[in-house]
Amino acid sequence: MATLCFAAEDRRAFDVPAGPAEKTLKAFSAQSGIEVVFATSSATNIKTNAIKGELVPHEALDRMLLGTGLIVEPNRQGGGLMVVRDPNGPRAVPPAGGRPSGREVALPTSAEVNRGRSPAGATDDGGTIV
Repeated sequence: MATLCFAAEDRRAFDVPAGPAEKTLKAFSAQSGIEVVFATSSATNIKTNAIKGELVPHEALDRMLLGTGLIVEPNRQGGGLMVVRDPNGPRAVPPAGGRPSGREVALPTSAEVNRGRSPAGATDDGGTIV
């Protein structure tokens, strides 16, 4: 996993138990103060590792995602981070619903925007922005 450069390299207190990625990524975002974007379909059925203690945000996220098949990348469209399935990872399987596999992100397609769907807080495979 490539290590990203975060704007703030200060250590922060983290206490995120192991659990479903959809929940733990939101907790990481809240505790780090860094926006994390992910597709719900990428995070479904993924359990992340617990993180606890005073850690630099990139170290905390690396530990949390280790061995999950998820990777982190900079979100070039809106800042913050994107968590996506590792296209070379063992859990990188095509999601249900006929969407492309690999590097899915939470940004809606133009068809979804035209239908008035928003990824914020979505519970379907439209994605989540935290």
